[in-house]
Amino acid sequence: MTDPTWIRPEVLVPLIAGHVIGDFSLQSDGMVAGKRQWGIRTIHAMVVAVVSFILLGYLPVWWWILPAIAVSHFLLDSAKTCVETATATCRWDWWKRNGSAALFLVDQAAHVVSLAAILWAASLVAPAKATLLGHGGWIGLFGPRYVKLLVLVTGFVLATQGSGYFLGTMLKRFEQEPEAGVHTGGYWIGVLERALIFIFILAGEPAGIGFLAAAKSVFRFGELKDKSDRKLAEYILIGTLMSFTFAMVIGYATKRVILVIP
Repeated sequence: MTDPTWIRPEVLVPLIAGHVIGDFSLQSDGMVAGKRQWGIRTIHAMVVAVVSFILLGYLPVWWWILPAIAVSHFLLDSAKTCVETATATCRWDWWKRNGSAALFLVDQAAHVVSLAAILWAASLVAPAKATLLGHGGWIGLFGPRYVKLLVLVTGFVLATQGSGYFLGTMLKRFEQEPEAGVHTGGYWIGVLERALIFIFILAGEPAGIGFLAAAKSVFRFGELKDKSDRKLAEYILIGTLMSFTFAMVIGYATKRVILVIP
């Protein structure tokens, strides 16, 4: 029977935080566009592994986590790239509209499962299992607050950047291009609005979301009342509602996890 130490929050949370930060905050658009090159995938996988290793704080006894995460992340990203290439010319209507979103969710779930699998496998090997015991250096220095801080940072990155990427894959189904405007302006508006929603929820002030929605409605009112731009208006409205929903769900989930962790 395996020891349950591998599922402790101070072990799992830093690894998940490292994955989220490495996948969304430290991965540039150029790296995303170049994922078909094995060199780019290798660099990205190593970045995720190093960030996870640093956040764990089990230095240097957790040296084995570096190659384990790097290899697993590289293999999963390679598998995703192969699927994207194989389905690039897929004529199935459902896949054309939902394939990117479905693949994103499956890929993220697979990464989390792989992290749990690495820890579980380590718990079966005596030398590695011994390193699962005790507390990491950051826990010893900052106490349980360190894990809660990582949960907060992870939730913020997911709400602002992770959900933004997922939102982009979801909106592909509507086959509507957004209006021309400031370069990357729509992206940063989305990031800021989700950041504000996340902060409102964590601060216990959800009423602030109503003011944010009202303010955005004022700026979009001209588009919503113009019948000639109905498709664009509906596209913007759907995107806004999705953005608000993702941020609220992640915000409340983050708040709940922080309260549950001892």
